[in-house]
Amino acid sequence: MFKISFSSESMKRPRPQQIEQLASASEMDLRYEYFETDVSLTVKGFGTEEFPGTPAIDFIFCILIAASDVRKGNIGKVTFTENDMVVQFAPSGLDVSVVRSWDSLHGLCEIGEFFSGAIEFCGELLQCIVQNFPAFRRNPAHSKLVGMLADLR
Repeated sequence: MFKISFSSESMKRPRPQQIEQLASASEMDLRYEYFETDVSLTVKGFGTEEFPGTPAIDFIFCILIAASDVRKGNIGKVTFTENDMVVQFAPSGLDVSVVRSWDSLHGLCEIGEFFSGAIEFCGELLQCIVQNFPAFRRNPAHSKLVGMLADLR
């Protein structure tokens, strides 16, 4: 079992000035200043881990990069800028081991579950942002994320 989910109700609405600048905001601003939401990671072996107030765009980038690394046979990592926590995704044959730096209890899922969970989460969260803030579609970071997602499929 592998699932990443978010709460659209928890998504922090950008300030009016941020919304005005959404189409031209820098990738770094989008990653760390926009769209905080509650994210959860559920994996067989340790259950559900909650990450409240997670910067959504940054998390999408991290998941897509981690999944790309796993596809290449490497360890994928999600790091958090606000603390020293790390989630590692280590491929091993047909499985992916999920290791959290703060807990010795590891999770395990099938590699197909990992990819489908990452793709579903990133696609749904991007769609949610675009539906609520259509100007995001005009930002180059949106195109970049859509391209990264397409490469993963």
